[in-house]
Amino acid sequence: MKITREIANQDVLGLARKNNVIIVEAATGFGKSKIAIDIHDYMKAGKIFYPKVLLLVNEIPHKQNWIDEYVKHKKALLTENLTIECYASMKNHVNTTWDLVILDEAHHLSDLRQYFLETLRFSKLVLLSATLTKDIRRAVEAMFFDKKIAKYRVSSKQAIESEVLPEPQIFLHELELNNTHANQILTIKKGKPSPVVSTEFRFIPKYLKNYVGVRDMHLEVKCTELEKYNYLVEQVEYFKKAYFNDKQEFRKNLWMRKALDRKIYLGELKTRYVLRCVSEMTNSDNYFERTIYFCTSIRQADSLGLKGTNVVHSKEKNVERIISDFQEKKIHSLFCVNMLREGMNLRDIDTGYIIQLDGQELHFIQKMGRVMRAKNPKIHIIFFKSTRDEEYLEKILEHVDTKYVEFI
Repeated sequence: MKITREIANQDVLGLARKNNVIIVEAATGFGKSKIAIDIHDYMKAGKIFYPKVLLLVNEIPHKQNWIDEYVKHKKALLTENLTIECYASMKNHVNTTWDLVILDEAHHLSDLRQYFLETLRFSKLVLLSATLTKDIRRAVEAMFFDKKIAKYRVSSKQAIESEVLPEPQIFLHELELNNTHANQILTIKKGKPSPVVSTEFRFIPKYLKNYVGVRDMHLEVKCTELEKYNYLVEQVEYFKKAYFNDKQEFRKNLWMRKALDRKIYLGELKTRYVLRCVSEMTNSDNYFERTIYFCTSIRQADSLGLKGTNVVHSKEKNVERIISDFQEKKIHSLFCVNMLREGMNLRDIDTGYIIQLDGQELHFIQKMGRVMRAKNPKIHIIFFKSTRDEEYLEKILEHVDTKYVEFI
């Protein structure tokens, strides 16, 4: 049986009439916000006063997004007694009472937020997510074991097969680390600032041996892209092994720091290639194609886009105005770091470029979901072969039908 948005809405409303807690898991673009608004509307029916509703979102810009959703679905009056807060402000509502509590992007329920949630008194609780983890689902079930709980789930595969969401085109851009030209600098430091010593990659063992017992060191090593990547891999494995040997927390932090360095290094190496992609699109018939680029870092986003015009990240002061310009089609591209991965109903995005690969299927689903509202969504994934990128890519594409994937 094919699933439609209308059938899903009616099914969930039926569950809402009989249950206190409703967990809705559906792909981005399926219409989860409309489902929550319909439950809100159902609770108003036959009452003189508007229900008291708490809506929790992950980021401040998501507040306006929800107001826009109420207006779009002609339910603006329901916002009269609606409180929209970020998860970070949950502590301000401990032990409060509500008719309805809505959790947008409920996968952000950390342990502390779960504690705050448990203090709330409500008639109905609705959790919305495209990527809810089993741990959070089980925690909610245990937390409200004395209430009637219902779950409704529609996978991306079901939504595509039912033609609620379009079939995506996923293009893989395979890159290779250079091992010919020493165009990279690897910095190795320890201790206090000291005079810089320049050397070549092949001499690292010699210098490290000479610096045994020396507190301060600062090497600037000329190397190839592959040599620098392999060194970072060795550092990750070294601190990982050290942590599992003695379980010291500081070693775990070093391990995570080195893994992040490796990830950022691979991501930022793609900048030149992405610039070429941007240039090709700018000078082609696809100039007006609406495109979102998921960048590795603030530095990369700033170098690819125009600060203050189409770049969105935590240090950009004009985020709301930039998003508004994109929604109104004054600009046609966005370069973002994490912020637009979820929770924003960005309209008419034709193409997404995933520059950063981190192995989390959740993040891939969220990024892919930004584009799945288009009629012919295109997702470009840029990766370096024979690196962790390739391992992550295999992992996130495990549940994607190969007929949607091609190399270019």
